Parts: sequence; C-alpha cells; structure tokens
Amino acid sequence: MKRRITRLSIHQNALMAGILMATAMLPFLIPMILLSNMAPEVANQSHAMPGFSGWALLILPLIYFVFTYISAAIMCFIYNLLSPMIGGFEVEIESLDATTKLNTKA
Repeated sequence: MKRRITRLSIHQNALMAGILMATAMLPFLIPMILLSNMAPEVANQSHAMPGFSGWALLILPLIYFVFTYISAAIMCFIYNLLSPMIGGFEVEIESLDATTKLNTKA
C-alpha cells in the first residue's frame, strides 16, 4: 500500500535532525580535543585563530545542533510549500498481522 507524506512537522523534524547531528559529531570530538591538547605550542603560534583552544571544541556539538536545526526547519518549510503542488514523498507500507510476527521470530 502506497502512502504519501503531505506535511512535515517543522519543529519536531528539525529538533530530531539537530540532535542526531550533534550526537553523530561526538565520537569525532574526543580525538579532536586530544590532538589539540597534544600540541598547544603550535596552536599558540598560529595567528589565524587567536584565542582558540581545545576548550572551544566543546561548543561544536551545540553549533552543529543550531545550524542543523535551522537547515532542517527551512527544508521542512519548503517541503510543506511544495508538497501540495508536486506531491510528496511516497512510501510503501506493509501491514503485519500477529501470524506474520510469529513466523518471523521462529
């Protein structure tokens, strides 16, 4: 059975996308902090980013969240404007009954 998504919740989808991106960024944060703390004299010699330290990396998940939230909110808004004109995402949904669930567990 095919279904069409006609409207996306802007806040809920943007919030979920922002949290997912901030969480996905966390595993990369630990090596970045370790590497930035291993060579502090190199960071101090750079004139490109004065005052930047390893501690500034701690706000990166927040920055990822904010920019992803804004981007996803804009995309959901545009989707909601365009979906009445061009349709929307089509998904195929399969209904599972109790006997199907029992057969797949065996």
